[in-house]
Amino acid sequence: MSPRKIIFAAMIALTVCSSPLPASESEDPSGWKEIANYRGWKIISLRLTGLEKQVAREIGQGLELAEEGAVLYERSLGQDIERIRLFLSLRGYPYSAVSPSISPAEEGKELSLDLHVDPGPPVIVRSVEITGLPDQFRETVQNRTRMKAGSVFSDAALAADKSAIVEILSKAGHARARACLLYTSPSPRDRTRSRMPSSA
Repeated sequence: MSPRKIIFAAMIALTVCSSPLPASESEDPSGWKEIANYRGWKIISLRLTGLEKQVAREIGQGLELAEEGAVLYERSLGQDIERIRLFLSLRGYPYSAVSPSISPAEEGKELSLDLHVDPGPPVIVRSVEITGLPDQFRETVQNRTRMKAGSVFSDAALAADKSAIVEILSKAGHARARACLLYTSPSPRDRTRSRMPSSA
């Protein structure tokens, strides 16, 4: 007898603050005009402010302009700003804004670059509903899952929860177990509600 195929469907309703989406500094023409004045200058230090030290350290490790000998160019700065915003978005902060500021050295074409980050309001999980799961696994799944009502949304936590459910069912003999996700979230721009299905 072939193992029963179990389908896990989750509905996660997300809510955020009603404040307007903050604009990214990368969209400010006057800010980029100042950056252009220092095009090609060597960056002797880069500092991230507005974040916890551990978070700033982790983000800094993935920035191009944080590398030794980095040179300031608008494209590189824009890409690093998008890296910061993506990092925060995947951790429940999709409305972040990054403001760069420059302090030129007294001599030579060298500068210090500060990136002030405003994380913006977090996306909060309103509810989590698990359907299609056999009753005998419900308590085990609830103990293993990290995404809870009231927590800040995390893409990594959601992926881990889906994997945990499949693992629990697979170990119990349901080799063809699958986890499917269906969640609702406000649009980043107009805050309308939409459904975005996913499966794993």
